[in-house]
Order: sequence, then C-alpha cells, then structure tokens
Amino acid sequence: MRPSRDRDAARRKRRRAREDEVDAAGPHPPRREEVEDDDDADHSSGDEANDEEGEDLYGENFMQDYLQPDEESEVAEEEVGEDNDWIADDDSSVSEISEGGRIAVDELLERQGAGGLTRSGGAAVGDQGSDIDHGEDVGYGDPNDEAYVRGDLESMSFNWRQPQGELVEWLAQELPRRVIKNRIYNFYYNYIVNDVSVYEEKVKAMTRENDKSFQLSYDHLSRVYDSVLALWLVDAPDPMIELLEEAANYFTFKLYPQYRKVHSHIFVRICDLPLCDPIRDFRQVHMNVLVRVEGVVIRRSPVYPQMDAVKYDCARCSYIIGPIYQRGDKEQRVSMCPSCHSKGPFRVNMRLTEYRNHQTIVLQEPPGKVPPGRLPRSLEVVLTNDLIDRAKPGEEVDVTGIYRNNFDPLLNSRQGFPVFTTVLHANNVIRRTTELGMFRLPDDERQRIIELSKSPNIRKKLLQSIAPSIHGRDDIKLGLLLAMMGAVPKDIGGDQSHRIRGDINVLMVGDPGCAKSQFLKFVEKTADRTVFTTGRGSTAVGLTASVHKDSVNGDFVLEGGALVIADRGCCLIDEFDKMSDQDRTSIHEAMEQQTISVARGGIVTTLSARCCIIAAANPMGGRYDPSTSFDANVNLTTPILSRFDLLFVVRDEVNVELDERLATFICDSHMRNHPRTQEETRLLQRDRHEELSRLRYALENADKPLPQSLLRKYILFAKSHCFPRISNIDPDTIARLYVELRQESKHGGIAITVRHMESVIRLSEAHARVHLREYVTDEDVTAAVSLFLRCFIQTQKYSLRSAMEARFRKFLESDTESLPLIRHRIKVAVQTVRQFERQLSGGVEPTQVRIDVSELDYYTANMSQEALNAFYESAEFRKEYRLIRDPVTHAPLQIEHSLA
Repeated sequence: MRPSRDRDAARRKRRRAREDEVDAAGPHPPRREEVEDDDDADHSSGDEANDEEGEDLYGENFMQDYLQPDEESEVAEEEVGEDNDWIADDDSSVSEISEGGRIAVDELLERQGAGGLTRSGGAAVGDQGSDIDHGEDVGYGDPNDEAYVRGDLESMSFNWRQPQGELVEWLAQELPRRVIKNRIYNFYYNYIVNDVSVYEEKVKAMTRENDKSFQLSYDHLSRVYDSVLALWLVDAPDPMIELLEEAANYFTFKLYPQYRKVHSHIFVRICDLPLCDPIRDFRQVHMNVLVRVEGVVIRRSPVYPQMDAVKYDCARCSYIIGPIYQRGDKEQRVSMCPSCHSKGPFRVNMRLTEYRNHQTIVLQEPPGKVPPGRLPRSLEVVLTNDLIDRAKPGEEVDVTGIYRNNFDPLLNSRQGFPVFTTVLHANNVIRRTTELGMFRLPDDERQRIIELSKSPNIRKKLLQSIAPSIHGRDDIKLGLLLAMMGAVPKDIGGDQSHRIRGDINVLMVGDPGCAKSQFLKFVEKTADRTVFTTGRGSTAVGLTASVHKDSVNGDFVLEGGALVIADRGCCLIDEFDKMSDQDRTSIHEAMEQQTISVARGGIVTTLSARCCIIAAANPMGGRYDPSTSFDANVNLTTPILSRFDLLFVVRDEVNVELDERLATFICDSHMRNHPRTQEETRLLQRDRHEELSRLRYALENADKPLPQSLLRKYILFAKSHCFPRISNIDPDTIARLYVELRQESKHGGIAITVRHMESVIRLSEAHARVHLREYVTDEDVTAAVSLFLRCFIQTQKYSLRSAMEARFRKFLESDTESLPLIRHRIKVAVQTVRQFERQLSGGVEPTQVRIDVSELDYYTANMSQEALNAFYESAEFRKEYRLIRDPVTHAPLQIEHSLA
C-alpha cells in the first residue's frame, strides 16, 4: 500500500501547485475543496492516517449528480452558475478509488480551473479529438444545458466506450444510455459548418414541410464527431436508433415546442452510409446489422395497419393495461394485470390502441449490375410509418435498414430443418429523382470530358468508339449514339398533363449476320440501366406489368415488367419480329406516352416506362428484298412502325472492295484482341507514357477509339448536365422537309406523320448533346435531317429510291458529309474502268486509269465550289490521284490513278 499512498500524496501536491498557478493568473469560481471548515482543518492539521487513505471523492449521495433535475432546480442551478456541488464531500467514507478514476477526476478539475467547460474559444467538451480537417469551418459549442454537463461528468466517471458484456445489453443499461443520449444531443446542437448549425436547419426544414423524418448523416457522425457511436450504430442498430430518436425528439421539441401537437414522434433516418452491399452478397454476417442496398422496385403491396402501442382491458377489473410497444417480429403480450394481479383474460382496446402504416416492397438487383449469365436476386423490404409509398414499381431506390430473419413455417415444413427467410426493415428510402440518379463524377474526369467535347472531331471519335469490333455501319452507330444520348422531354403546360417524350426509339431490320444483336449487346454494356430481352421469350405482361396474388395474405400485388424496370434507361428487344401481334400491341402506349396502364385484379394504376426501345428484327423471307416496300419485308403494323424514330435497313451486299476490307478488319481485330497481345500492348503503352509527355501521348492516340468506361461516363455526363434548347435555327428547313416527305409518301412506302417531325427535333437535340451544346444549331438540324432521310430512303422500293435521293439531295449531306461518298465513288469508278481495260487488253493489267469528273456530278451537286477545290487539293486526294484540268478554263476534266 505504501507506493500507492506515495503516488496519492504526490498527486495532491501537483494539484495544489496547479491551483496556486490559477490563483496567480486571476480569479476563478471557488471549488468546494477550497472552502475551509472545521473538518477540513482537522484533517489538514495532522490526521496523517486519514490523509494517507487518500481523498474521499465519492460520498453516499454521489449519484445525485446524475439524476435528472426538474425545471425549477435547473433554473436555480443556472443562476448559481459554476458554484454547483459537482464533486462529493471529501470527508465521505468510501473504499479506495481506482487509479484510473483518480486520473479522470484530476483531469476534470484541471479543466474546471482553466475554464474548459465554456463554449468560447474553440472545441467543446464533446470534441473527442477526431479529425475535423475537411475543408469546412466546423465548430462545436456548449448548449448551456445541464444534461450536457452531467453527461460529460458521467463520461469522465467511467469508461463508457468499453462495453461490459454484449453491446446490446450494455446499451440497455440506464447509465450508458443516459451518457450516450447526452452525447447525441450534444452532436445535434454542436455540429456547426460555416457558422450555421446544420441540424437546426434540418429541423427547421422538416417543420416547414410538416414532415416527421429527421435526416442524420452517418458521415457527420463517424468522421467529425464520434466514430465509436457510428460503429455502434451499425453493429447494434435497434438500441442506437432508439437513442438517436429520443435525442432528436428532445432536440426538435425544445426548438419548436408546439410541433409536438402536429407529430408526437420524430423518426431518425440514416443517410450517407458509406458501404453499399449488393443484394447477392448478403450473408449471415449481415444479420441484425445496419446495411445499405440499391435496387429496382418490382413489386409493392397495399398499405396495412400494424399495431404499434397496444392497450389491453382486463376482463375482471376493467383496468386498462399499457401501452405495450410492439418492436421486432414477435408480438409482445401482457402476462398479468397490475391492478388485480390476474393472468387474464385480456382484450385489445381497439379505441386506445395506436397503429402505424405497414407496407412491403420487393427490390431486385439493378439490370446493369447483374453478372453475365446470372439471374437477378431480389429482397423483401418492410416500410413503416412515413416511408410507405416512397417508391412504386419501376423506380430505382437506395434503402438503408436492418437486415433481419423471419420465421416461415411453410419453408420449415418443406426443408425439414429450421430455415429462416430474410427481410430488410427499412430505416430510410431515397428515390432516384433524376435521370441518372446518384451519378457523380470527380472534378478531374469532369474537366477531361469538357475538354474532350471541345474537340472538332468529337463526333467522329465517339462513332469510332461505338462497337469498335464492327466494321462500318456508321449510320447505325450514329443512330445508337443519339438514342443513348436522348433528347429533352417536355411538359406542355408545365403540369405534366401532356408529356412529349425525349427518348429515341430505333429499329434495325436486315439480313442475318449483319451484327444487329452485337449492336444491342454493346448498348447493354454501355448505356445506363438497360434491360435485354428477346421477342420469343417475352410476353405482354413480361414487358409491361403483371398482377398476381401475394403468397402471404392472398391479396393482389403489382409487379413491373421489362419496360417498367428499364425506366429512365434502355430496353433492348432482340428478335422483335418473333413477338405475337397481341404482345406488340401492348407496348404501343409505352413507346409513345411512356406509361403503362394497369386495370387487373382490382388494381387500377399507371406505371412509368420512360425508356428508349432499341429493337432488332429479321425479314419475313430470311433476307431483305429491296424490290418491295418495307412493310412487305417485315411483319409489323404501321402504328408500331410510326413509333420508331429511326428505321435502319441492314443489307449484306456483295462488294469486292468492301468484302476485302471487312475480312482484313476481322483478321486484325482477332490478332489485336488476343489476351497475350493486349497485355503486351498495355505494357508498351505504359512505357511510352512514361517517356512521352501527356500532350504528345494524347496526340498520338487521337485517332484511336475511346475506352468504353470513358464513353459511358461521357454519355452519362451529357444526359445529366446538358439540356439543349431549340432557339436560333431556321424552322423552314423542317417545315419544307415535312411538306415534301408528305408528298412522296403518297406513292407508297412508310407513311409520314407528325411523329416523324418530332423525331427530327429529338435527333437534333441529341446531336447537340454529343457536343455538349447549350443550344441546338443549324449543324445539328442538318445532321439530324440527313440521318432521318437516309433511313427513310432505305425503306423505299428500289425503283423509288433513286428519284427520292435526287429530290432530297439538298437535305442529305453537307460539304463535309459528302466527302466520304465522293471518295467511295472515285474508288468504285476506278475499279470499274480497271476491270474493263483489263478485259479489252486480254488480261494485261493497265498502268494507269482515268475517269471523267462528270461521273461525280451526282455526288458533288450539293457541294460548294470552294469545298470541292479544297478536296482536290487535299493531301489525301493527291496521295492516290492526279487531277487533269482544262488548259484554257482550268476546269477539272479527269482524275488519273497510277497502278505502277
């Protein structure tokens, strides 16, 4: 005992020295141990034995400091100030205190002497030394509440951070609950950012909206205030959420006392949980833990009343028992009447019993996050109180809740041993309100995308990145790019009474082996929120919505189909021609109005299907016949064809030059994409990137396609940040096109309707999004009209196609868009003359070939003379050809190609 007594004497000496320093510094509130009385004088005069036993810091009534005072005592204590009896009498007899307790009290006395319990000048007592360097002006303060001081003293009197036993049992004890509740209240009051109390503003916004959900950021609690409380919130969510709600109710009703008459209880909703677990990764380690999950709502049940606070009537003495709060999955019953001590019977008092709303939804994995070849997993979610009807089928939500098990007798009887079903009790439901939900980009990637959009050849670069394994088909690639970009939807009148869709529907019809399905698969991996299905395996209810009976209560529930799940995304349908007429008719409403109306099983509702539809179909005869109309080649009706903005005809034509280039491209693609070759290329690029500067490296890779990840981010950024408007364009272009197309549709082919003019406008806005423009320009309108006309002319008979090309030549291409056709026409003419001269000479290969410039008049009629001269003087043209001009007028006469 001697060493401990020496330490106690030395500690008392150090404390007296600190007190002398404080006295020298200035006046301070008197401390109880400084007040001299007879007992203290006797002790200091020479009772050495009693001095050796140490200071008596705990008296018989030391727990009085922790009791909740009434309002009158609180006012009295505030008037007295810091003269309260915080520490028990020294002369109280108690057993020897531990060394850790003495050190804690010494630290507390030291902070009292230095004014540590004041709010001025920095951090408050609640600051645990956590990292607060987040680039914000974060401060803490004293709420001037007696519970705050009492909570700090309790936290100093015992180590509440180390639970004694199980965490749930520790949080059920009165003293830890009181300390933690006070610390939570301190957090609500003291979390200040930029001189603004964050949670006071949240309470103000909550009361303004007449809401009862108090949003608590997990990031604020874990990184800024107390990581221990944040960790306990995840491991023991039930008692911690109860403490959070008790502190939130006190905090709210203290700021707005009259709000208790509006809502008697405030619910704490946890948000910003950092880790989001996929549904398929839930295991037994997640049981009874706070988790976060994302998914698409595919089913929603009706709303049922559930008992919350039950009151019972004793059948013998009529005494009202309760309320008994129902928490968890098991019903809490009363066992004995507190009045007559009888054990029943008891009846539920239906009038005084309080109820809460109860609803179940089923979440399914988002379509883009399902591993290839795997079935999507689903999870049942329970919604209560104000969380009901937060989401409907087809919407993607972010749910934070407690993962629990639920006893299922039917499942146990089937399995023969105890097996539990699982359910997620939701604490917070956040719905995706924007097209891309919670898509965020770092600042460096955002800047990179903006710089990339300013490139003059950004459209060419994006087209090269669309399905780079497929050679050619630039019109289809442009159409798919515009479909993934989409246009801006419009609400006529602003009240959503009449909505004009902004999604672009595309149909590809053509010969087998033309990569139609490959295009769909590329879009599935690139676009956001896509659903892939086939016409043979799809039904009307599978595409729209179905109504079936719930296995639990037998009521009818609504479940969304492929178009509902793909809301704000893309629905890809392969083998579109294999669908029955009845199934195709069911998607008419979804393709134009983008809604699905359901009236089955007593359920009458409307679901959203705001998605673009990209479909692929084969001709009826196996191969496309250009001598007949488009309607005769496909088994599709006119109403559904008019709902597609772009109709592509994909033909497998025999062309020696194109076939040779295609075969070379396929061979190079196989060699370039071998796993070993890709690894060698990656290492080579890394070494070169270290040697070259970043700018030079970018210039050397300017003609290469973008990585698919960057292409996906570019499309997502354009859809979420770019909303082009039609302002300074020539409306006569679209008007004249519409009038002339209506005249040509009289001769057969696809009928032109007002929907096609809306299609041109949507294509123009999507083309402006490609360049991240704020306004639609004439260049965008010209590109959209040209693409629409090329698709329209392809669907006509071969006999009408040439005449329509000649009539709409002024709409078809601009100067730059005509150049690829001119180069192709020159190659075809040179090849034809070469074969002809070789046959005339008996198989001898000519050394040079000349063609007349007049053969190109059909393709150059819409080009200006300046653009045509620039083409003839370009390095690409002069590398292979030589232009022969008239010696007098200098007009172009012939084009010579040397074969030597």
